[in-house]
Amino acid sequence: MRLLTSKIHKAFPELDRFEEERCERFVRAARRGFRRSLWRMTLMAVAFCVVAGLLALAAWKPVQMLEKHAITRGAGSVVPATAVLGMATGVFLGGALAALLVRDIVLRRRVRYVIRARGSCSGCGYSLLGVPVPENLCVVCPECGFISEVDAALDELVSDGPSQRVFSPKPEKLSLWGRVLTPRRVARLKRAAGWTLMVLVIVAPAGWGLYEWFLSVQAGRAKAALTQGQALNDLAEQAQPSRDGDDAWVEFHKVQALITAADDRDWRGSPPQTSHGDPAFADFSQVADPPRNDIERQPRQIESDELNTKLGRQMIDAYRKDGVYEAMDRMAKCPRARRDYTVTPGTPTMNLLLPHLGPARNMARLNGARMRLAFEAGDVAEFERAARANQALARMLSYSPVLIEGLVGFAIESLNYGQMRRVLAKNPGPEWLDAMSRVLSEQQPAGDALVMLRGERSIAVESTALLFSEPANVRFGRFSKGVASTVGMLGGGMSPRWRLGTFDQNREYIDSVFDRVDKAAALRAGERGDLAVIDPEAETSLLLPQMLVPAMRRALTSCDMVQTDRAGILAMIALERFRIETGGYPQTLQQLVPKYLAEPPQDVWTGEPLRYRALVEPYSPGGFRYVLYSVGADQTDDGAPLKPGATSIRDWDAMRRSSRTSIDFVVSSTD
Repeated sequence: MRLLTSKIHKAFPELDRFEEERCERFVRAARRGFRRSLWRMTLMAVAFCVVAGLLALAAWKPVQMLEKHAITRGAGSVVPATAVLGMATGVFLGGALAALLVRDIVLRRRVRYVIRARGSCSGCGYSLLGVPVPENLCVVCPECGFISEVDAALDELVSDGPSQRVFSPKPEKLSLWGRVLTPRRVARLKRAAGWTLMVLVIVAPAGWGLYEWFLSVQAGRAKAALTQGQALNDLAEQAQPSRDGDDAWVEFHKVQALITAADDRDWRGSPPQTSHGDPAFADFSQVADPPRNDIERQPRQIESDELNTKLGRQMIDAYRKDGVYEAMDRMAKCPRARRDYTVTPGTPTMNLLLPHLGPARNMARLNGARMRLAFEAGDVAEFERAARANQALARMLSYSPVLIEGLVGFAIESLNYGQMRRVLAKNPGPEWLDAMSRVLSEQQPAGDALVMLRGERSIAVESTALLFSEPANVRFGRFSKGVASTVGMLGGGMSPRWRLGTFDQNREYIDSVFDRVDKAAALRAGERGDLAVIDPEAETSLLLPQMLVPAMRRALTSCDMVQTDRAGILAMIALERFRIETGGYPQTLQQLVPKYLAEPPQDVWTGEPLRYRALVEPYSPGGFRYVLYSVGADQTDDGAPLKPGATSIRDWDAMRRSSRTSIDFVVSSTD
């Protein structure tokens, strides 16, 4: 029984009377020839591709169903992967069988041609194979007597026994190529060509197909992680102190509309100009915090600052006439502050539009200027209204699940505390203390860093998922156009050592970072150690986390600073009440408990009360006659530098960056 593509000679009765070895030699001779071999291999490759392609198309629907099953079951599901591997094996075997069939057909045609062309009598077609050849190299047909000449140059003579030669025709004359390409060399070349063809036609397409399947399964898992901003909306809703009531953002936009209308009417269309032609703008920050006289400025800058400050003061009065501050009062009374974070399909979550942040900052500077002017005018009610509006802005942003919004909220709250410190440094009366106490007790920001940190996790995961949700975005790894586009949007370059990785690898690292930060947020600063130290450059070679994982420690640091200021301001109000009643400041903070304070303010670094020391003289012009401070990151009491201009005594970041900076964070400082 003849097997497929083996023992071709068994298909020809003319060769049955010859030995096995002679028949195989004859078939090898019939197959010889570079062009014939190339043609045969080409036909085999075409047959493989056609049959394998048809089988792959037939299996495509089951593969899609298995992909859905794999997405449902998760990355740990082995059954879909095994089934798809079995289908791929079937496709490969089907194509290979087709290629072998084509090879068999071509070889049989070639052998048949050789037998008919050279191995048969030209007169009657009788087979001459194996007929003895005399010395004159002329073979007489046993059937009809027709004489055929044997060509020794064609290697048609084969020794059969000790001396007898028999007719065994070969397909063609041995050429120069035949002498160069010896049978051994040809065999080696054929083996090399066969392996190369197998790699190019079978292994490479099969590997690419499996890779495409992996990309599609990965894309399915990535799409399942996309919520189009719903995760952010859920976090924002969870942070709300009330499920009912008016929304402060609605009132915010009404306030902003009034401010914009007044600006367009009074100066934006045709702003005043300095003598140098520099256009002015309403600069509320310089109204709230005028430049110090000891800072050197050029005459042109001085003129510009003065014009901007003058315009800022004019607009503060104009806003009052237009009802802006009444609208802010309504905003401050709203119990909710809920924005919509729905993301347009195909848009990275990290590209959330936040057009309200600029107006919110400007509104905070406006209220800071109102607080400064109200204190100078002795207007307690106006000071309280402006402070409450800023506290409302800080609270609204603290409910946000977006890091940058939360950080802006912290900055606005710190601005409020800065103005309060200036008032407290001037030994204010009880009415001022009562006003500040009311502001601090009403609608305090509740989420601090937790909401924004968890929202930032969702943004990082969904931005990564969007990239991996389309195989074309990541088909060529870090060199894909989709990756380059994303990295460009993030504003970063790519280090040669960075790699893209898979969606699961990226998500696992992002989750690990935020799990650490989440745990760190529940601890006070002095207990965190390296838990919140996030350094993607050193921790991973994955490209996206280098761009997407923000400086989480910055959020915790800002939260620590604001919490310290909150506690410190409450303690300073209590110190002023003690001074009004007793005529001086206490020797320790414990003397304020429980009449003025429920408990001493806590240092976030040590968990102990903030350090406090009464002074005979103020430590800076217009400063406090006591010092209230945190020992800082080194958790060592350095005595709080009291000299004017001492090294950044309120530079929280500088204090944090070093384990030993000899810098204490001074709460009772107007700098």
